[in-house]
Amino acid sequence: MPQQFGTIRKITVGSRQKAVGSNQTSPIVIQVQDVHQNAEAQNNIAQIVGRLAPIASVVGLEGTTETIDLSSFRSFPDQEAVKAAADFLLKENKISGPIHAAMTAAKECREAPDDFPAVVGIDDGQHYAANVEAYKLSAPKQAHLKTRVKSEELSVQGEKQKAFNQELLEFDARVQSYRGHAVALGDHIRFLAKGRQPLPPQTALFLEALRMEKDLDFSRVEKERAELIKGLVEGLTPFQIQELTRHSMSYRAGSTSHADFYRYLKSVAKESQRKPKESHGKQ
Repeated sequence: MPQQFGTIRKITVGSRQKAVGSNQTSPIVIQVQDVHQNAEAQNNIAQIVGRLAPIASVVGLEGTTETIDLSSFRSFPDQEAVKAAADFLLKENKISGPIHAAMTAAKECREAPDDFPAVVGIDDGQHYAANVEAYKLSAPKQAHLKTRVKSEELSVQGEKQKAFNQELLEFDARVQSYRGHAVALGDHIRFLAKGRQPLPPQTALFLEALRMEKDLDFSRVEKERAELIKGLVEGLTPFQIQELTRHSMSYRAGSTSHADFYRYLKSVAKESQRKPKESHGKQ
């Protein structure tokens, strides 16, 4: 699976595989985290499903309990028309990424359109119907309940004005600002830590990291990172360069965190330092 379409976040080994001396094998289940109504995410999911389809036995979809037969699209003579229609429907959020992949996978189906893995709904019918009913009952009440909650919040605020002293009012205002996302986490921690000694170890560590981050010259960081990568590339094999490119693309796309990317660069740099220097000339 190409890195630009997604990243593996977690691998869990089943209990049967963990058993010591067990020769039993279990099927691999790949769970793709969905982002509904997002064209870019759905396109990436379509690419993932399309790439993995040749080695898959089934594609499970939420939102239905039925088997979805899309073989007629894959057997349709004009595949360009099918792809154009599928692309449009995906762009308009009328179909999901997996459905797009199943509609347009004629090339991957070597023998027949039915070679594509079965597309099966995996929702529980009873629970799904209960969720739909719960939404239908609650949706009309949202506006009224939001108004009621707002009224109660104003009432509580009035009680605070009567019961709290000035210092407690200021503290409560800061806490409410943080809970309302008007104040960043770092600023909130600074406020809570002000005048309090000794601080818990993790709080002190967080504040020190925050101070270091604030002092960073990001233009210089960018320049030094580019110089480091340039220097590393000169001593890497083609495969290592490919891996470095893949990690860099993932980092820039936001799929890899800052910590993971710099941890990877650090390991590559250490490995490069361990390589024996080439000897030029005889001793």
